[in-house]
Amino acid sequence: MGLGWPLIVDAGRLVREFLRNSKWTAPIFSLGRSEKLLAISVGERVLWVAEMTWDADAAPHSRVAEFVYSPDSTLDDAERLGGELANFLSAQNLSTRRVVFGVPAKWLIVEPYEMPPADAETASNVLWLHATERVMPALGPMVFDFMGDSCPTEPRTLLLVGLQRRWRERLMALAAGAGLKVVGITPIGTAVGAATSRHVRTSLIALFGPGGLELIDQKGQYTRSIHYIRSNGSPQPVIAELRRAAAARSLDSDSQEHGRRDLVLWDDIGMEPEFLNAVRQSASLPITEARGQWVGVSESGASDGVKGLSAVALTLNRRTAACPSIDFLRPRLGPSKRERWRRPGVWLPWAVAAVVLIALAGLMDMLSIQKQISGLDNQLQAMQPALDVARPYVATMQFAESFGATRPRYLACIGDLTQALPPDGQTYLISFNLRTDMKGEVFGNSTNEQNVLNFRDKLNASGRFADLMCKLDARETRGNANNVSFSITFVYLPQK
Repeated sequence: MGLGWPLIVDAGRLVREFLRNSKWTAPIFSLGRSEKLLAISVGERVLWVAEMTWDADAAPHSRVAEFVYSPDSTLDDAERLGGELANFLSAQNLSTRRVVFGVPAKWLIVEPYEMPPADAETASNVLWLHATERVMPALGPMVFDFMGDSCPTEPRTLLLVGLQRRWRERLMALAAGAGLKVVGITPIGTAVGAATSRHVRTSLIALFGPGGLELIDQKGQYTRSIHYIRSNGSPQPVIAELRRAAAARSLDSDSQEHGRRDLVLWDDIGMEPEFLNAVRQSASLPITEARGQWVGVSESGASDGVKGLSAVALTLNRRTAACPSIDFLRPRLGPSKRERWRRPGVWLPWAVAAVVLIALAGLMDMLSIQKQISGLDNQLQAMQPALDVARPYVATMQFAESFGATRPRYLACIGDLTQALPPDGQTYLISFNLRTDMKGEVFGNSTNEQNVLNFRDKLNASGRFADLMCKLDARETRGNANNVSFSITFVYLPQK
């Protein structure tokens, strides 16, 4: 029995690790029962609420409703807002208590990270250290998760996503006030991207959602970026951002390899037709409209056309028994947890035996510790090749840190260039390079040559750019519109 006790403890630890890291999210025994789930896409003034019912023998059924905050209610007083939500759910006859929240891109910190060859555990530790060291202290406590898979033999790009803990706490308080049980918190953008990837392989997604306008770069099942677009009700910022993204992706080897790249429109809130038409006419990519069938419901099954589909998309992973790509309720990133002692009540049946075997237990404990130490030493030796590969990346990152001085010359240069660009969105940059000797070069596109010359003159007048040389290259694009490509070389004169 003395030899078997450590094995029981180790087996229990392995079971706990499996349950914590397992990607199995569906019930083990469903016995043909229908499943229900409530999903809420969160905005600052509105919530889209979807109740989904599904089972193995029938098509899923959805009910979608829009909850608008009362004039004096905000998420700052989440419990009070939760009480109003409870009354709304009761009035709509939505009785499901299990809920998954979708958070908007405006709340998120999103950063791609080039991960060197590493196994899953090492990659998680590296991402956690990177996240805690790079995030501004003013943001306060954060919750981090990531999207993508590391590889022991080659570098991979992972998407690191962070959410301020205060937002998670407010959502938990909102659920408590409404009498709901939270089963997941995930970005709306990744849920929409996953639904789109089932029908469009490589795409830019423009989501007009309850939390504002979001631009999502989707490649297969992976979301490569989520970007919040500030807009004052005009389509021009959206059009300018789409053009920049399309121009940048035209130089991407992945986009060239996969050929066709669509712009997918998710109108989740019912934008004005004039707004959407302006976006459609100005986009340089084929347009695809999101459909209710993408999330498993018919157009007639939604409460108002395709409005509120982002909330339905939040349920898709759980309906297909897949693990959510990002879940801020149970994030995969965090500090390593020490093994906890089991509660004394579990040991009571062994009290008499413990008195007799205490000396043997101490000896076995020492042997177990020595075994763990030996195992850790072997793991360290096994990780040595991966560490040798990672050291050049670490050295590169340390070199890059030197660019973040008290006077950020490179950011100042980008700021001066941005200030000189015309605000109409017709002239934009697609490439920027600035060397340590302050000699730089930018590439961009515009609708006519005069805009480029005006941009050059404004740079010259700012007093921050010397030795300006501009090169124009006009070429025919489509219809009768001319697209002007240009490059400008300069020497930047930072403010002292």
